[in-house]
Amino acid sequence: MQTSTYPEAERNTLAGIMADPAFARVVRIPTLAWQEIGLIAGCYSVLLLGTALAIGGWLPYPLAMMVNALAIYAIFTPLHDATHGALSRNRTFNDALGTLAALPLFPGFTTGLYRFLHMEHHKHTGEAEADPDEVTVASRMPTKLLAWMFLDLYWIGWYLRRVGERPRQEWMGAIASVVFFLGWHIGWLLSPYAVEFLLLWLIPQRLGITLLVYMFASIQHPEGVHQRDRPIQGTRMMRGGWWARWATLSQAQHLMHHLFPTVPYYRYNDAWRVAAPRLREHDIVWGQLLGRQPHPGLPAQTSGSEAETMEARVVAVEDVGEVVRAYTLEPAASTPFPAYAPGAHVDVHLADGIVRQYSLCEAFDGRHYRIAVKREDRGRGGSRRLHAQWETGATVHIGRPRNLFALGEHASVVLVAGGIGITPLLAMADALHKARTPFMFHVCARMPEGQPFHQFLQTAPYAADVRCHYDHAPETQNNPLRDIDLPEWKPGQALYLCGPKGFMAHVQAMASRRGWPADCIFTESFSAGSPPTGVNEAFEAVLARSGRVLQVGVAESLLDALNAAHCSVPAACTQGLCGSCVCTVLKGDVEHRDVALTDADRAAGRMTVCVSRARGARLVLDL
Repeated sequence: MQTSTYPEAERNTLAGIMADPAFARVVRIPTLAWQEIGLIAGCYSVLLLGTALAIGGWLPYPLAMMVNALAIYAIFTPLHDATHGALSRNRTFNDALGTLAALPLFPGFTTGLYRFLHMEHHKHTGEAEADPDEVTVASRMPTKLLAWMFLDLYWIGWYLRRVGERPRQEWMGAIASVVFFLGWHIGWLLSPYAVEFLLLWLIPQRLGITLLVYMFASIQHPEGVHQRDRPIQGTRMMRGGWWARWATLSQAQHLMHHLFPTVPYYRYNDAWRVAAPRLREHDIVWGQLLGRQPHPGLPAQTSGSEAETMEARVVAVEDVGEVVRAYTLEPAASTPFPAYAPGAHVDVHLADGIVRQYSLCEAFDGRHYRIAVKREDRGRGGSRRLHAQWETGATVHIGRPRNLFALGEHASVVLVAGGIGITPLLAMADALHKARTPFMFHVCARMPEGQPFHQFLQTAPYAADVRCHYDHAPETQNNPLRDIDLPEWKPGQALYLCGPKGFMAHVQAMASRRGWPADCIFTESFSAGSPPTGVNEAFEAVLARSGRVLQVGVAESLLDALNAAHCSVPAACTQGLCGSCVCTVLKGDVEHRDVALTDADRAAGRMTVCVSRARGARLVLDL
């Protein structure tokens, strides 16, 4: 079985967000987060204090029931984070705290058991039967209300119908959880405290579950919209600002959770700040906490990946670098191209459904678009096909301009380009020159003959503001960044940076040392899309803890093979984007095909089993 893939435009958008260095800070999980510990401790304190005060006669039972229901609702949030390893970077601590949070809400449930249920929801959001939460969205009243109140019972039945498909150790633990769950209820109801149990826990628990299902599921997901087909429309964003975020413990931004599940709840708003410029290029579904929820409708009505295309004609082709060609386009019909601002790009639609994004590399003249394409001989084939097929006179199809890297208004600007990352910065340099805004344009490349637009920069109207830096120059000692005279930051200055991820990380580190605040540094990675992949080869995966050897075929992923062998590995996006399925490799070389892991993660022997494979015949996994 091959894992389904997000539409390419959406995947590229999400990969671009994750490649943003600002996003790396959002997903960095501490060992102890006061927001998580405080929430668990606070909920337990409220539950115990409210119960004690009610039994002692100091608090009216109706008020105690309401307070306990809210505490039970709130304590779900740490469990929710724990399922994705977002509560603590220490896995043992993460799972132990998650299980502790589950006790008042779902007695007997462990983090591991809920992890399976919740990951199935992430993988199959919107799919009837496959998604254990879809009943809370698709059913009608009063069935829906019953589903909200007794979702835990529905989950137990849903799991038991699939128990034969699960690993033995997991289902034995699940059976033990069910026995504890039943024993908890029966024991209390047969005890002398049955009335107190009913009034101060059982009824508040049902109310708390109803509230959390409404907030976390029912209003969040448009009925029948499959996340695997439409990841950005599969979950709503809620209007209401800060008060909605507080009332829902950040679930007003639940879209952040579904797109980036390893982000903890207290950083959803930070994730949104980083992701919003790119996500707004797609059709986000906005809802509200109360009232009728909007539905995105049919895919053709809202799809960002199938956006309107325009027919264009290639009027000029020019070699502007060693393997770089610039293409000038004009409308094939009488309708003019829409205008754009510096930093914009267009989707280029090739045969077989291939879509690639290329920056518009000069200011709009009212008629023409110009893009530059570097031929990547070890890439996925799009650039090679474009170089081979696009000739003067050819009719091609492009999308309308989109801008995820817009140039703002600043007192002065520093532009830094690495390789083909020069393309969006050329349009910015032209705009800054015409606006008479002071700027400096640093261009880095391996050698002059390989630098895109080398000849153009020598005679550009702003040539005096250009500084070129090359690997082979003696003063750079094979590091062109050593020669960049990046000034100390002053208020009103901005840095715009585009190039490979490693290059940008070096420049950002340099800027940070010179006092540049993160919100004055704007980046775009030209390699933010799907990572290059080679031809699949079959390989063996050895599970070190049991000694089992799995055969992974060319048409299946390592995750598929693990699931078929009943070796449970949590997985959410199955796209190499979220990092939920990370495992440790004890031996063997990995061909990394994800965008979730950092270089440090990979050096430490971690891999995403949903998309990455062995570079060789065998991998030994710590499973």
